[in-house]
Amino acid sequence: MRHLISILSFTAIILSVVLFNVAIRQKQEYIKVEIEPIEQTYYASKPTPKVTSEVVEPTYFGSKDYEYEIKDTYLLDEIVSACVDIGNERGYCPELLMAIIERESSGNPKATNGNCKGLMQINMDNKDIVDYVGDRDIYDIKTNITVGCHILEKKRALIGDNLHGVLMAYNGQSDFRRRMENGEYTKYSEWIVRRAHELELLHKKN
Repeated sequence: MRHLISILSFTAIILSVVLFNVAIRQKQEYIKVEIEPIEQTYYASKPTPKVTSEVVEPTYFGSKDYEYEIKDTYLLDEIVSACVDIGNERGYCPELLMAIIERESSGNPKATNGNCKGLMQINMDNKDIVDYVGDRDIYDIKTNITVGCHILEKKRALIGDNLHGVLMAYNGQSDFRRRMENGEYTKYSEWIVRRAHELELLHKKN
């Protein structure tokens, strides 16, 4: 009898281990697929739809091996409209500004990270920027985007039309020149370029 109980106990242990392994396999996460960045120029602005809540047919983006549905920006309509108006006025693609805002602040006008403030995370520790802002409210949507465009213009005047270089400098990457020369772009610049291109595809601008 004892022998039979031992055999049954051992069998129960083996069955538990097998079931546990099966459960673990079923809970495995999907594999993240990296997509090669797409080089685009986003300085010349083009017309952009102002209505972000409009229902559109799904647009797909990716490589021949991996494809996913593009989601429109989740930014508030007021922010989208400001990106369109200021982008067209300052010569920047509105989708580029939207992508920067998504990355920098997730669309929160009151976002604060140390001395970096607002939608485009303006560094208020920089005296030139503080002088440019003056007595304006840096958390104001239009003011923040205008100042962000001013910083992009200064970086572009220093670097040229290499968008990745401009974005890396905007993000405070100290070795952006070396990276530009070697084509070693940061995840920050690659993400923004890709996201801006996604939004342009969705807005039927390509």
